[in-house]
Amino acid sequence: MNFKTLGLLSAIFVVGLNASTASAQGFNFDDAKITVGIPAYVYHPDDRPGTADWNDGWFENEGVFADLTWSFIELSPTTKLRAGPAVGVFDNSIFDTSVFFGGALEIESELTQVVNVNSGLYAGGVTGYDYDVAPAAAPYISASYELPQNFEVGLRGLWFPAETIGGSDVAPSDAYIAAFTLGKRF
Repeated sequence: MNFKTLGLLSAIFVVGLNASTASAQGFNFDDAKITVGIPAYVYHPDDRPGTADWNDGWFENEGVFADLTWSFIELSPTTKLRAGPAVGVFDNSIFDTSVFFGGALEIESELTQVVNVNSGLYAGGVTGYDYDVAPAAAPYISASYELPQNFEVGLRGLWFPAETIGGSDVAPSDAYIAAFTLGKRF
């Protein structure tokens, strides 16, 4: 784990502690959840010449991402719409450091009392490619299992498209990412 990753994990921990303290002091953090993820596998489907050396495979893309979400619309007793800020830092496909900042919007469905399924979207800006900051979006699906003390473990699958909806190139290829997640509800 490098210094950048350690720094981001420390910041996420401090935000989590502050959210827990604020909740105890009466601020409205009902149903707040922090989720931290670590990429486990990255795959680039592009097979153009010169792309064999891209940074993909098991535990090749060092990094971490996090989001802090809370529900703001209850769609049904077991389904909620959640939103909040999201950040991440990772080694990208071309072995440069990328920083993502933006937000997360997701639908969380409770399958059982301990299993949740989410589908969502990260949207914001990303650095580390051909632009100082480029627009970026990454849809995802995830499943999590609730543990005691309001912790949860899970898996998240993300798709990072190489082009924006407007057609601008962000990265040289799409990336498919499988990540392990750890969450905490406050």
